[in-house]
Amino acid sequence: MVWMTAADIKHVTLIVPESTTGNAAPAGETDALTWLALIDTQNYPEGYQHLALCETSQVNSQDWAKKITKLRTPLGDLVARKRKVSMLAIAKIDGKDPQELKARVVKFKTDFSEKKATEETVIFVQENDHWRILSYDVQDEPVRPLVTDIPDLNKAAFWKKTNGKWEPMLGQTEKSEYPFESEASEWLVFSDVGKYRESYARFAEFAKKLISESDYVSAMEAVRKPLGNVVFRKIKTDEVLTSLPGMPDGDYRVLTFETEFTAKKNAVEIVTFVKAQDGTWLITGYVIQ
Repeated sequence: MVWMTAADIKHVTLIVPESTTGNAAPAGETDALTWLALIDTQNYPEGYQHLALCETSQVNSQDWAKKITKLRTPLGDLVARKRKVSMLAIAKIDGKDPQELKARVVKFKTDFSEKKATEETVIFVQENDHWRILSYDVQDEPVRPLVTDIPDLNKAAFWKKTNGKWEPMLGQTEKSEYPFESEASEWLVFSDVGKYRESYARFAEFAKKLISESDYVSAMEAVRKPLGNVVFRKIKTDEVLTSLPGMPDGDYRVLTFETEFTAKKNAVEIVTFVKAQDGTWLITGYVIQ
């Protein structure tokens, strides 16, 4: 199966396998959310440092920051971001130095304060064993499948060629080794961008009785804010428990992340969820070690 941008795009082709075998690769959401937090906080110089070499060779940091500012600033603050799909691919990049790189497409349904129901697309390529950003775009959430916009190229859907005919279709969704990673990563992004009240809103009611919103915000301002932006975050463990010290019995998930912040290396983040009666998962605790 070959997936590509529009027929008039000559130098980037995405090839997606019919199926995956063996151990599924991590879904890539944590990497995408970590980078998006830099964009949400307008930390464009650091965001530029995560770009693929094939991108930085085409645009300098100042011009790239202008493009991102024009795209992102009118949208306002982040309200909610939920992953829609993560897809593995191969990016065939033509030009002076043709390359064939492993690629990953991660899409989010995102609400901003000034624009609801958007679709964000982050495309990574693997260079020297590191996943780096090839492109980022925000569009109205489409009714057609998987619309993307690689910078400086024309917008188009991904296509599958069947019996000589190109048809738009969905790709192979990645599976994560840690299925609950999405819930934790999507919650952590609010702390990453300094929206502590929004992160507190996801706390379980019994947890809110242990700490007020104002005390939680003060604690995050004192402990989390000085650590700076996230440089690297990788899930380490995901435990399923039915009891925790000082907590009522219930269904708990305790996720541990290895994290590097700009002001602290080798940190450990622990996020604890509890399953509510209506089936939703709520926060009961967050610790940085």
